[in-house]
Amino acid sequence: MDITIIVILGLLLIAVRVAKLGDIFSPWTITIGVWLILFILFLVNGDILYPLGEKFYGAIALWIPIFCVSSVLTYLSFPPSKGRLSHTTEDVTFNRIIFKVLFWISMVITPIYVYRLMQIVSQFDAENVLFNIRMLHVFGEHNLGFLQYSYIINQALFVVAICQYRHVRWWQMVLIIIANLLGQFAIMEKSGIFFLLIATLFVLYEKRVVKIRTIGYSLLLVVGVFYGINKSMELSSNGDGMPFLEFFGIYVMSAPVAFEYIQPDLSHHFGSNTFSYFYLFLNRFGITNVDVVERLQEFVFVPLPTNTFTILEPFYKDWQNTGVAYFAFIYGVLSGFAYRQFRNGSLTALCIYAYFVRFLILQFYHEDFMHNIVHFIQFCFFVFIMTQHKFFVSLQREKPNTP
Repeated sequence: MDITIIVILGLLLIAVRVAKLGDIFSPWTITIGVWLILFILFLVNGDILYPLGEKFYGAIALWIPIFCVSSVLTYLSFPPSKGRLSHTTEDVTFNRIIFKVLFWISMVITPIYVYRLMQIVSQFDAENVLFNIRMLHVFGEHNLGFLQYSYIINQALFVVAICQYRHVRWWQMVLIIIANLLGQFAIMEKSGIFFLLIATLFVLYEKRVVKIRTIGYSLLLVVGVFYGINKSMELSSNGDGMPFLEFFGIYVMSAPVAFEYIQPDLSHHFGSNTFSYFYLFLNRFGITNVDVVERLQEFVFVPLPTNTFTILEPFYKDWQNTGVAYFAFIYGVLSGFAYRQFRNGSLTALCIYAYFVRFLILQFYHEDFMHNIVHFIQFCFFVFIMTQHKFFVSLQREKPNTP
């Protein structure tokens, strides 16, 4: 089965490249490439985990073709721009005033945010600081008000800065990177570091600064960095740390195997897993009163322990394969539209798609778009105001035409 899928995905990838349909960061190329690499890993080194199951094969047989077809058709439905792309020639610049305002806001609130979090963590066991920071982010109900926006502001600043790096001073770039790293430390989450790397490689590749081999070396480097972070967290919690092979199996290969253990959700409210973030938001304002699905899933053993179930997990839990097919179409349309807009030279779309690329690459691991939809909307807002040169507000009534 795996060999057949590898051959089919390989032929699809070759056909896409021969047809010159987008580049390596197109949504369909990323999707085909991610799952092709994963199936190759199972073919070569699949003995460290249980074999893939029929439930996963059935879901992925819907996800890949529906996602790719819908993203390609959406991309082709909008006409391409004429001439060279503006984001490669630096013709489009950002709003420097808004950028500077958000930059200095970030420089003020980010250290305060980290300091306040450390104050909270210091109330617990001082020997397991890193572990306690992570648990506070996952289970804590602390509300630090506007300070919490530092995380998403820093990500928006970084993407705009890297897209317009020739117009940003080096010390500003360094401080933005430091602010992002502080934000990652505050929540002890590795995906943010992955986001910084992927966004940088994506933008620099589109600007013809780096080549494909640089991307490959960088991804190998980030695997090593993640392993070091994970080992540090386990040592902080008085553990010995896992061997690299187990780490690789858990974080790269285990999610598709764990998908076989998913059971349909029998709760009475609509889309309890897919729309958990929305229900949390509605509960806070008293609009609904439902049990919100915990972000941190229970562990299963495959035989290594894991609690990630690929991007397909919430859709399958709520609506089985019907949900997988429907959201494959939704994801394909959204990513295909964003990809077309940035290829047409939109600086705003370039920055937004740089954020979206992370979701696409991590689809083998877990769902990160719907579960962070509010952060994504906030990110789009901050990017939008930093990439617009003029804002118009009219308070005058339009005069009627008179003969």
